[in-house]
Amino acid sequence: MGNTQTVAEYDSAELDVVPTRRNEKVAAWGGGPGGAVSGSHGASAPHRSYSDGGNTRNDDEETYDEYYTSTNRDDQYADDGGKNSKRRRAKRLQLLVDVLNQAAVAKQSLSQFEYDELHNEVNHENESKHDDEIEAGIATALCRLLEAVLKMSNSDKEIGKICVDLELVYRCSDASRDESFEAIGLELIPLILQVLDRCIDGTFKREPEFILKRVIKVFGYFALLKSARVPMANNSSMLDGLVKVVNTDISSMARVDAIWTISNLAFTDANRVKMAAHPGLVGALINASSRGHTETRNEAAAALMNLAAASLNHDKLVYHVGYLSALRNLLTNGGDAQSRAAGALRNLASGAESIKIQLVSFNNGAILDALVKVVDDDNVMKASERAVGALKNCVCHGTAEGMAEHSKLIETLANVSSSSKFPSAQNSASQALKDLAKEVNHPSPSHEIILRSLRACALVDRESKNDLQVSEAFLIQADKKENQVPMVKYEGLLEAMGALTKFSDPKTRETMVKALAKLSSNSANKEIIGHSTAFMGAAVFILQQEGPENEVAQSIMFQIISALAALEKNRPPLANYPGLLEAKIHRTRLTPDIKTRFERINSIMLLVPSMISVESYI
Repeated sequence: MGNTQTVAEYDSAELDVVPTRRNEKVAAWGGGPGGAVSGSHGASAPHRSYSDGGNTRNDDEETYDEYYTSTNRDDQYADDGGKNSKRRRAKRLQLLVDVLNQAAVAKQSLSQFEYDELHNEVNHENESKHDDEIEAGIATALCRLLEAVLKMSNSDKEIGKICVDLELVYRCSDASRDESFEAIGLELIPLILQVLDRCIDGTFKREPEFILKRVIKVFGYFALLKSARVPMANNSSMLDGLVKVVNTDISSMARVDAIWTISNLAFTDANRVKMAAHPGLVGALINASSRGHTETRNEAAAALMNLAAASLNHDKLVYHVGYLSALRNLLTNGGDAQSRAAGALRNLASGAESIKIQLVSFNNGAILDALVKVVDDDNVMKASERAVGALKNCVCHGTAEGMAEHSKLIETLANVSSSSKFPSAQNSASQALKDLAKEVNHPSPSHEIILRSLRACALVDRESKNDLQVSEAFLIQADKKENQVPMVKYEGLLEAMGALTKFSDPKTRETMVKALAKLSSNSANKEIIGHSTAFMGAAVFILQQEGPENEVAQSIMFQIISALAALEKNRPPLANYPGLLEAKIHRTRLTPDIKTRFERINSIMLLVPSMISVESYI
């Protein structure tokens, strides 16, 4: 249907909201049994009558389904779209408005003939014609008549027909619906709530399921309007009614539309906070999320996600009985329910550290397990993006160790970062690894997992736009003195850093050179790095690059080589590595600054005496 939006999804604040189904034809939103059926109609314009005349059918013969699908005038309009046709229809609509208003004033119902005439006029799928009905005042007149008929005894049949036709008329455009809501919305809502209550409590005997589906759709249509969402969300009786429909077993489709209405009302933080605090609303959504009806679960997940888009709701939701269990269970369902549950968790994890800790520790890591599985599957874009986003948002000082200890989490993030087919998921996974690299350091038992994952990301065959984040993770690790020796001694890590230093993005190369500089500054590392062919190969590559974007990395690389050459043991391997001195000489010749050129000549001269046969050192 559609963290909250047309409610639009937005990620600028790392929130998810499910969009409305506004892009679909409203007429297709629920449809009804059979929809409108084309046909001819030769009856004359209605005249006022308070009797059932001779044109009515026995109550036992007619059902609302039959009323809903009875003949309409679509065929008449198909071949005559000119001004005369519009004028004739305008007159018919005005006559119908007069009939409805007279009946409301007289507190009497329409005759069967008049109900049929009304229904045949509004039973079609043409939005612009419904706009004409709103402009003529059909919805307002039906509202007045509904108010009168609700006070009559034995009026179930009339109430049902009024509600059916109201729902049809409100398949108009947003602009016309908005105009009607401004005029009568606050008056109509309590009347519909009366009908809703009669359907649910059993006093409405004539097909309560069908009528409940019709009236809840009217609420859904109003919930599409920005102007209606605040007054509807502030109406406690309205929210009570929606909760009743969500909890009822009378109609699964009415339940779906009630939940969808809740999702669309959760459009602003103020509405979300108001609704989350409403007695029974969150509990009803949680219960609905466990029902066997797929669309019910999908829409319940959407509503739970939308409510979680307000940070003021986070504590209330996380500690609400059954809320986190519901999200965890929805993650295992697949489809829309899965991606929306992941979105809810991403919303929650965007907040306070206490919430992140609760999510990570819930039920011995049950939510982490479920999120990792969704990310590892990497089959559905939205589910993958939201799940890895939730994991990224969960990382903080209080959760990092626990997350790193998870048997598959970091490995999965590394795989997604390097090979996911979804760029957004790749980016979030790289950011999550970067954040974990900031928090998990030596001598943590999980530090080895961080180094292993960074090594894996750096050794991927293909380059991606996430390489910069991986290089930044290396730099973050190298910046901590306690990590420097373990990093250099970790098998294959220098080779991985050398490989990433040769990637095409200048900023990535520069960041990796800065990381190597950090590691080289530790005296315990100088001999290992000074003898590393991976480092020397990276140095040659950096010094051979042309263009001003490489100057910072090249300057740092000269400094690293000079610092390493200060250790006499390092001079022979550095001096005799193929191409290294040649690259330094070439770069020195192109150095315009006299002082810098002199320093680089000294760096070269430090290595020249150590030049011997390559075979002895390589």
